[in-house]
Amino acid sequence: MLEKPMSTGTSYLKLENGDTKIRIVSEIISGWECWIEVDGNRKPVRNAERYKALELDEMGVKGRQQKQFYAAIIWNYNSDKYECMVVTQSTIKQPIYNATVDPDWGDHTGYDFIITRTGQELQTAYTVMPKPPSDFHLDTSDLIYSLEELYKGGNPLGDD
Repeated sequence: MLEKPMSTGTSYLKLENGDTKIRIVSEIISGWECWIEVDGNRKPVRNAERYKALELDEMGVKGRQQKQFYAAIIWNYNSDKYECMVVTQSTIKQPIYNATVDPDWGDHTGYDFIITRTGQELQTAYTVMPKPPSDFHLDTSDLIYSLEELYKGGNPLGDD
């Protein structure tokens, strides 16, 4: 029997224009992210605590810019695989936060989110809609991940 083609892309969530349906399957962590230049390439650097100005200067972060991020392991229905979601956009973080702290929604692993991306570059906009809880169940017992790897510059899923 012919198997479904496997994605060979990254194990990080990449939001394209349109709807992306996800299920958060792990805890959600937060921290602070900035970007540095290494050998001509931009690279994210993340920390659990906000960076101090001197740390940013020492890393060469332009304009001392850092953003709060949320990260979690998700099931991406669109790509049909587990991915690491790292988001800094408040229009994504706030609705996820609102749903996860609302007792009417309950455990965030019991329902899906639809993230809709529209526009391009500076005109990019995101909306997030939680979907009602469902009986859909993923067996995550064999899923190996460590979100703490983000703070060390590693991949939480360890596969790229």
